[in-house]
Amino acid sequence: MRPKLIEQDFPCWEDIPCAVPPSIDDKYFDLFDNISGFKLGGWPSLIQSEIYWAPWQKHPISPEYVFKIDTTEKGNWMWGDNGVGYFGRGTVDGRRDEWAIEWQCY
Repeated sequence: MRPKLIEQDFPCWEDIPCAVPPSIDDKYFDLFDNISGFKLGGWPSLIQSEIYWAPWQKHPISPEYVFKIDTTEKGNWMWGDNGVGYFGRGTVDGRRDEWAIEWQCY
């Protein structure tokens, strides 16, 4: 398993941080690519919905997304039913060394 460092990545529909103009609405997935796979940085590739700790930053450590690990046959690793594990690092003073994890599956 080797992560890819992502230079240009775009959010999945659930993670778009602003309103999308109607002229782009129908073409969003053609215009903005979300890179999947084991990756550092970028935006999470979501399966079910946004990461539970992401909306409204209500988690006590206010984690920021850092990387994700997908299910991989080659790496002999599986999250539930071909899922993904998402990892975030705390951003709150005194809790920056704490991590949050969520996994989603199909």
